[in-house]
Amino acid sequence: MEVNYVKLYFTITLSLGTVLGAYEGFKALNSSSPPPPTTKQQPVVINPAPSVDTEQLVQKVLQQAQAQSVNVVQQAQQAAVQSLVDIQQAHASSVQKQLLDNLDKQNAERMRRLNGQKKNWETCRFWTAEYKEAKSAYNRAMMDGACERARNPN
Repeated sequence: MEVNYVKLYFTITLSLGTVLGAYEGFKALNSSSPPPPTTKQQPVVINPAPSVDTEQLVQKVLQQAQAQSVNVVQQAQQAAVQSLVDIQQAHASSVQKQLLDNLDKQNAERMRRLNGQKKNWETCRFWTAEYKEAKSAYNRAMMDGACERARNPN
């Protein structure tokens, strides 16, 4: 195995430099003193017996919070009722549209059948008139077929 001494030299030098730099950095951090405090803290004084004004203020804040919570609940209920009404109206509208569409389809089918029956009766009358003019077997067969269709619309 061949050893590249140039690479080994640079690797060792770089490692030693890194270790020495880390050591100097830690040494600098540990030797520095903390900065002196700039202001004194004022001690917090707790009043063991709250005054009557404080109790009244607390009661007032509690009453306001209760009133606000009641308002929020009422607003939420109103919003829920309104959304329910909107949903019901939308459903009613869609049901009404479906009913109207069904009625339109039924009316269209009824009109198609009536027009078909009307056309069958017109054809029956035509072939009856043709048969009265010329009593042929062809006219008789056409008249019988047309009148049969007119009498039995199904």
